[in-house]
Amino acid sequence: MAGYAIMNITGELSEGHRRYAAAIVDGASRSIAEKESGYAPGTGSSLERNPKVLAAIHSEVARRLRAEGAPVGLAVLLSVAKNEAAPAGVRVDAAKTLLSRAGHIEPRAEAAKPDTKDLSDMSQEELRKVIDQCESHLADQATPVNAPATGLSPSQAVDMFE
Repeated sequence: MAGYAIMNITGELSEGHRRYAAAIVDGASRSIAEKESGYAPGTGSSLERNPKVLAAIHSEVARRLRAEGAPVGLAVLLSVAKNEAAPAGVRVDAAKTLLSRAGHIEPRAEAAKPDTKDLSDMSQEELRKVIDQCESHLADQATPVNAPATGLSPSQAVDMFE
């Protein structure tokens, strides 16, 4: 075990529970974590169903991601974005991720109009108008598809779902 302190934010954890959670967070297999924390083989799955042990594991993983993972991820993204030998698309993706994480929000394709009513506030007539506009838009986007001629009349057609 690397010796990370498992915070006891969920109530009293036994020393065994703390050691088991720490071993799991450090990447130990269930059987190794059982052995390192003094539990009998095969008891790990029940330990991981214990809400306090599970909360301790999740809490420590989240803390380590913030404390250790985020700086590494940032360094990698910065390195990729600055690497002129990297493919342009990869650099752009890294730059977009950096901007997004810094709080710069991507512009939407089409911002909602401020005078747009909520559907629940519309009258029947207004709803019908919206439906008609949507159907018209869909009809404009539709591409005609012509089935090959089969020589069958509609009354001779076979229902393939029967």
